[in-house]
Amino acid sequence: MQVIGICRFSYPAEGGFERLHESLEERCAYLYEDERLNKRFATLETVTLPSIRAQTDKDFSFFVFIGSSLPQASKDRIYAAVRDIPQVQIIEREPGPYRTEMQSIFDEVRNPDAEICAQFRLDDDDAVGVDFVKDLRIAASRSQSLLEYSAKSPLIFPAALQQHLPIVVSNSPHPKTTLDTSA
Repeated sequence: MQVIGICRFSYPAEGGFERLHESLEERCAYLYEDERLNKRFATLETVTLPSIRAQTDKDFSFFVFIGSSLPQASKDRIYAAVRDIPQVQIIEREPGPYRTEMQSIFDEVRNPDAEICAQFRLDDDDAVGVDFVKDLRIAASRSQSLLEYSAKSPLIFPAALQQHLPIVVSNSPHPKTTLDTSA
């Protein structure tokens, strides 16, 4: 079973935001404003990444999704923040439609030989319990019969900070994962 997690960090997507902007430049100015970025880094570095680093089951991949336009000092900081977490990789992309880009990342990193692929998404201010990956693996295994009816089956887990994280479990070689961006 493959377990994949993803976190969008100040990626200037088209869509996927509560706040609307008139242009890409306006969105980047908002996302990359120093005070905002420092707050986002504060939660990423003290909430999200420590919860990923502390997982008891280390057999998973976690991708932090950033825009290629992220200022260089912020890129350097995020690469330094994940340097000691072998499960974490940074993915840089040009701006694009949020759902399309997220789906593209999952499609690229999914192992086609994995019988089951469990996927989860975290915001940069979310955390998961230290046994989250282990528990996800157990829940996905116990839910395998759901895959007899559909190539993908969502499982919803209550998580830290009273958040609900969308989980998609798939046995399809090329799942058409639908991410619930309302979470």
